[in-house]
Amino acid sequence: MQITNRINHFIKKHFLDRYYLHQLNKKHPQATEIIKYVRNNNLTYLDYSALFDLYQAIEEIEANNTSGTLIEAGCALGGSAIVMTAAKSRPRSLAIYDTFGTIPPPSEKMRSIVKIVMMRSLKERRKGLVVTPIMAICLIC
Repeated sequence: MQITNRINHFIKKHFLDRYYLHQLNKKHPQATEIIKYVRNNNLTYLDYSALFDLYQAIEEIEANNTSGTLIEAGCALGGSAIVMTAAKSRPRSLAIYDTFGTIPPPSEKMRSIVKIVMMRSLKERRKGLVVTPIMAICLIC
């Protein structure tokens, strides 16, 4: 049973990856090549669909002329930053941050901030808004 599940998962994943690449290739052949490069060279932990979504999110920001700097918080292997760079306009800044090591345990101050963030996030969700913890931290800081 477990082997069958793994085979089914592999087949679904393979076809989904091909689907996402096909969809992206219709509009952006260069982006498809970059995403393939990132995946084939093991520069990311993300799958094709997540990289596709990331590319489209940056593309939407550019299409809406939203101002600001893009931030990659926790660059890991660098693949997401490569995809973001390919999707963004030349003049837009991209700041890349990482601990380049293990993440230290949270301090007592950080624990209290996270508690506040989660409470605010819960209140916003009750109002029908979707606020992720990262967005809420940005709003607090």
